[in-house]
Amino acid sequence: MIPGLLGVLHVLAVFGLMTGIFGRGTCYREARRAPDLATLQSRMEMGTIFETTLVRPATFAVLLTGLLAAWLRGWPILGFLQGATVNWVS
Repeated sequence: MIPGLLGVLHVLAVFGLMTGIFGRGTCYREARRAPDLATLQSRMEMGTIFETTLVRPATFAVLLTGLLAAWLRGWPILGFLQGATVNWVS
């Protein structure tokens, strides 16, 4: 039950991370097309908001939930370094 829940949380964290990355990229792409300095500044600030509220926290959440889910399922986190035949990351 807990490993499955962590798997779902991991997937949701990945969705949050991807949303932040795409949002930040869209803001920065639109900033390149800004006709004046004020518009450029506002679009860059919006990209920074995506970075600080989604990308950074979601990156940590993806790593943490992924490692915990793998550990609870008994998957070797270090793959072949722990004697496994397959690397779970790949």
